[in-house]
Amino acid sequence: MICVLFVLIRPTCPAGQQADRSFELNTYAGNLSVNSGSVQAIDVHPGREIRTELRNGIHFGARLIYQANSYLGLEANFGSSLNKYFVRLIVYQDEISTEETTYLGFLHGNILLQPFRGRLAPYLTCGVGIFAFIDSFVPAVNFGGGIKVPLSDRLSFRIDIRQYEARLKDTIQSTELVRDGPVLKATEISWPYENRFSFIELSAGLSFRLGRKIERQTYH
Repeated sequence: MICVLFVLIRPTCPAGQQADRSFELNTYAGNLSVNSGSVQAIDVHPGREIRTELRNGIHFGARLIYQANSYLGLEANFGSSLNKYFVRLIVYQDEISTEETTYLGFLHGNILLQPFRGRLAPYLTCGVGIFAFIDSFVPAVNFGGGIKVPLSDRLSFRIDIRQYEARLKDTIQSTELVRDGPVLKATEISWPYENRFSFIELSAGLSFRLGRKIERQTYH
């Protein structure tokens, strides 16, 4: 794998031409929709059930891209979304404990593959990173693609569609009366649960090339 990346990154230009490297900053906004895992129910104990609900939300962030050559780029993606996420503990149809958040944060690193060059520059991407759910950090993967449309020497318009996959393992707490000999005591109990999520991101934004192009030596 390392050898393949080295071959892709190494500049391979015809004699008399120069290969350029550059950095780009992409700011974007869009929608993060729930592809699966929107509503799930987990039986944790007779008469007790954990119900989770995840809703679609506005998605925004920034990507820092290092353009290694004409075909390969590396990307750091810092983003967040306003998806509402609820976790409810149900005991015999009564809701006794609820946790919720309206914010999901994430950090991902991606590889960008650009097999074609032209006025419209399509690309493929995949990567790994983390999601932040309530008080948990969850490993995740993503894959997708997009189109980059140059508007000027420094400015481009981008459209991205990506799918994110994550699995959350967490607990929800409840205070219940537990018999301790002849006495009932209020005891805090942790109930574990697990969720698998699949998101679809559709976003658009502007990319700004930072600084000057870093020119490489001519290769023959």
